[in-house]
Amino acid sequence: MKSLFKRILFGLTALVFILPPAMAKVTLEDVYKADEAQRAQDLAEFEQYKRDYSYPLEPNESSTPPGKVVEFSTGGETTSVITKTLKPTNGWVCSLSKVSGYYGRGLKGTDAHVYQSGGYWRLKSGRASCGGCAVSAKAVCWEVD
Repeated sequence: MKSLFKRILFGLTALVFILPPAMAKVTLEDVYKADEAQRAQDLAEFEQYKRDYSYPLEPNESSTPPGKVVEFSTGGETTSVITKTLKPTNGWVCSLSKVSGYYGRGLKGTDAHVYQSGGYWRLKSGRASCGGCAVSAKAVCWEVD
């Protein structure tokens, strides 16, 4: 009886390990076919995303004429901190447009930013103690309604 039980157990174990791999052949084509609907949906959503956020790479057109655009610069690369007053915050929007410079000791990074203070936009660049680095920055301001 014990011997028969061992044979049956061995036979069932062999079936479990031998038959499923032979019966369950999955090809690459099967995977592509099963994934086809989801892939089509993903591609359609990606195309819609590109249309909404990437194309065309132009600002939205407005019926009002464009406002005035003014560029500012802190000048050449310098090791001192420079702050320039740009335009009033009322009726103008300003942003940082370019930062350049070099590093001295260590990689402390460049420091340049546009911010609002006292009713004006200000451009600040440079680091007071960066160990020999130099920074130059540019900003652009747009007149808005």
